[in-house]
Amino acid sequence: MILVAENAIVAGASSDKRCCSITSKHRISKVKPIPGKHALEIEWDDGKRFTVDLIDHINTFLALEPLRDLVLFGRVKVGKWGVDVNWTRELELPAATLHRLAMKQAD
Repeated sequence: MILVAENAIVAGASSDKRCCSITSKHRISKVKPIPGKHALEIEWDDGKRFTVDLIDHINTFLALEPLRDLVLFGRVKVGKWGVDVNWTRELELPAATLHRLAMKQAD
């Protein structure tokens, strides 16, 4: 599994978040892809919603290259405990990264 976290890629990260060192005070309740774009509408556990454009992030990290395919990108799901979103068992983004990008893009 490859976990892309902030500016680091952790190979072999466990899908069981109870054992991972990456934690987030921000939990994701719902996620929905924006049709025709590499963007997600994310609802957080506090009820706030943000749209996060991920195209720059996808183009920055080679591990995210498969997400250039909008069909795959559209298969996004909230991961266990809301600590990430994932597309496949090997491809996920942590809530902390998504929250940071949401705040940066909201400015």
